[in-house]
Amino acid sequence: MRDQENIEKVAESGLHSLLIQTAQVAIGFGAVLAITGGKPSLEVIVLTSLGSVAFVAVNEERRLTKEYERLVEKRRLELEGDRNNPIN
Repeated sequence: MRDQENIEKVAESGLHSLLIQTAQVAIGFGAVLAITGGKPSLEVIVLTSLGSVAFVAVNEERRLTKEYERLVEKRRLELEGDRNNPIN
């Protein structure tokens, strides 16, 4: 039961992150279109796309690292609790 809840939390967190990042990238592309008057050059499109990919990759790496550290700490506390309570 606990594993299912963890899977659902991770999935929900990933979906939320995806929606936020999609909105941020869309705003970035909108800004580029506004700055270039709706006619960006190929170089601007490529640089904006690469910047967007880098932005998403860095954000996901941070999110996953934070989630991993949280799970490691949670597991450490569970193991510590098991050692302190011999009845379990």
